[in-house]
Amino acid sequence: MIDASKRFVKLVQNLKYFKIIVKWTDEFYDLRDILQNCHNLEGLVIEFPYDSESDIDDDESLVGNDCKILFDILAKHSPMRLYKFKLQNIKTFIRDNLKSFFDNWKDRPPMLFQTIWKAF
Repeated sequence: MIDASKRFVKLVQNLKYFKIIVKWTDEFYDLRDILQNCHNLEGLVIEFPYDSESDIDDDESLVGNDCKILFDILAKHSPMRLYKFKLQNIKTFIRDNLKSFFDNWKDRPPMLFQTIWKAF
């Protein structure tokens, strides 16, 4: 019997655009599996939930090693057709992580990279 994640990956193989809401770093590995199996993917939106009532301090937002893991997965596992990225509600980038991502992308087609912060 095929487990739910394998069935999901099979269903999404022909998607061109996909949006995923990521709350925890562990979910990046689910994103990796999706990227490896969606060969026709052209656009990806990654949303980090924003909760105005949250007690989470800015220091606990996606930074440092988390950001590096995300960008490494995007650079190494994205299908060749993927060129549109939109990151929503990501609070902080570390410049070196972003530079490394762009450097790792250099042998691929040009990309459209957009970040949006939606404070409600």
